[in-house]
Amino acid sequence: MADVKVRNLPDWLVEWHKREAAKQGMSLEQRLRNVLEAPYRSERRKLIQLIDELAAETRRKCGTLTSSVPLIRAVRKEMEDH
Repeated sequence: MADVKVRNLPDWLVEWHKREAAKQGMSLEQRLRNVLEAPYRSERRKLIQLIDELAAETRRKCGTLTSSVPLIRAVRKEMEDH
């Protein structure tokens, strides 16, 4: 895992995060990890929702698509046999 050092944070900001961490029963380090990770998780949820919406739209327009696994396996077997 990477280490990051942030310099010149105002004392009041660090103290506020320490208090919030204590209220939540966690360390300051874990609190800051959570704060940094939250936007990523939010963006990830949005992307997953978009993918789900696109998949539903594709199913509405095209129906349920068949699996390509049998075709891929057949092609691989044919390649192995030659």
